[in-house]
Order: sequence, then C-alpha cells, then structure tokens
Amino acid sequence: MPPELLSIVEKSMKEKKGLTTYVEINGRSCLCSVNHMGIKGHIAVILYDVTEMKEFEKIKKDFVANVSHELRTPLTAIKGFVETIEPSVEAENLKYIGIIKRHTDRLMRIVEDLLVLSGLENGKEFTEKSETDLAGLIENTMKIFEPVCREKKLELKQSVEQGLRKILSDPYR
Repeated sequence: MPPELLSIVEKSMKEKKGLTTYVEINGRSCLCSVNHMGIKGHIAVILYDVTEMKEFEKIKKDFVANVSHELRTPLTAIKGFVETIEPSVEAENLKYIGIIKRHTDRLMRIVEDLLVLSGLENGKEFTEKSETDLAGLIENTMKIFEPVCREKKLELKQSVEQGLRKILSDPYR
C-alpha cells in the first residue's frame, strides 16, 4: 500500500470517521474515500481514477488563459486606434465611435474576467475595489440594455438616491 494511502487509512481508523482526499498512486490521480465502518475497526477504501479528468481540467485552464491573453492584444490595439481617430471623426459619426469604445471595453472586461476565473481556479484572488461613481455605472449599464428594452417595448429608468453617488466596489464585477 502506498505510504500516502496508508496514512489516510490510519488517520480514518484513529479518528473513527470517513475521509475523502486526492492521492497519487503509481503516477495516477485518484479520489480516495475511506469510510470507517464501526464494526471491529473495519474500513472501506474506494479509489476513483480521476487522472483523465485532472488532465482535462489542466487543458481547459491552459486554453482559457491562452485565449484570454491572445484576445487582449488585438482588443488593446482596437481601443488605441479608436482613441487615435476619435478627435478627427465627424460629429455625426461620434456615436459609432462611442459604441465601438464601449463594446471594446466590455470585451476587454470579459477577457479580464476569464483571466480572473483562471486565477481563482489556481487559488489566486482578484478583487479590485475602488471608489465608483454609482450614477456612471448605472448609466453605462443602461446603455448596454437600452436597445434590448426598446426592442421589447420596455422602459428602462434609473434613480440614484442622493448621497449614494460614490460607493466602494469593483465596477467591472
């Protein structure tokens, strides 16, 4: 019996309770469930080979991280070019530049969220709280949902109570 598995079995017997953990056995990842039966000190050990699942999780994490990093570069370029041409754009086309900027920022936040999710899966924590203008946050959110509401003949209204202008939050989450 591998030493790691033996120590889990001994711990279960000593504490007279069940334990579940991951162990490496002969290069394979296993989910180990040790259950104390209570009868004459007997235990039941169940091993589930989860090697392929662990490998798939790693491939998924690597894919999300790589795609996120690859998307970041073109989105940053788009944002830079839009900001460069914005001053020379005719007034009637400025609304289109605004839409492009908003959606580029939105995609950049999605990419950032994917990187945060990938980091959280690896045990990192990402929260960037800052003083946020609540009215501005609501206004930006409304711009995203106004076309959908208009299409469904719904009216979207906002109301921010006086004194709630600034809040401490992560404005992108």
